[in-house]
Amino acid sequence: MLLAHVPNGLPHDELQQLTEAAQEGADKVVAALGDPAVWQPSTIDVDGHTFMLWMHYRDEGFAAVADLGPVLLGAHGRTPPSQWRAALLDPATAQGQLR
Repeated sequence: MLLAHVPNGLPHDELQQLTEAAQEGADKVVAALGDPAVWQPSTIDVDGHTFMLWMHYRDEGFAAVADLGPVLLGAHGRTPPSQWRAALLDPATAQGQLR
C-alpha cells in the first residue's frame, strides 16, 4: 500500500505527508480486517473438496483466507481468479515443484 501511494524522488516534507496518509489508510485496513462483516463468503476447491473461502475487497485489491485444517491458505492481489482451485502436496512433491 505504501509503495502504491508514495512515488520516489519527492521532497522530504511531501514524502513525510504522503507516508503519514498511507499509514492512516493502512491502520483503517487493519481495523476493518478484524470485523467479520467485511468478509464475504465464497468457496475454494481443494483436491475435489469444497472449503469455505473468506474474501475481502478494497479499491487496492482483495484478500482471501481459507482454513483447510492443517493449512491456512491466504492470498491477495489486485484481481481474484474466477474460480478458486488448489491442491495439497506432500512436502517432498512440493519441494520438487519449487525447483
